[in-house]
Amino acid sequence: MNEQILTELVSIRQLLERAIAAPSAARPVAPAPTGQTQIPQPSQLVSDPGAVCVHFGKNAGQPLSSLNDRSVEWYAMPKEPRLGNNGKPFPPRPADEQLANAARQLHHQRLGTLIGKAPIAEMSFAPGSSVTADGIEESVPF
Repeated sequence: MNEQILTELVSIRQLLERAIAAPSAARPVAPAPTGQTQIPQPSQLVSDPGAVCVHFGKNAGQPLSSLNDRSVEWYAMPKEPRLGNNGKPFPPRPADEQLANAARQLHHQRLGTLIGKAPIAEMSFAPGSSVTADGIEESVPF
């Protein structure tokens, strides 16, 4: 009985070692549904992504939190760069980058797939300030 258990444990260990040694690219990854591209993670996290307003189109002036999931996904999708007359792409506008990052962050937050930490709240280092970044009142007697 003990030898059977030992043999089974050895075979399990060998299988695990082979799985660990296999390159990660060989492991199957769930593909995006056909006809859709996967929405990338945001390059920068926004402190309140739902409050970012759309600055163009039919949703101009509306915050992302008021839009449906399909609209947020559209703003989060990677866009083709705009090309100049010489064929070189224009650099992305800061407003476009902020909107895309906020939409991506909001999309991944809704799905629970956001990678990274939330942005750190700004701390006040002014003399006499006793509130930490967490908003907790702190008093030091000296």
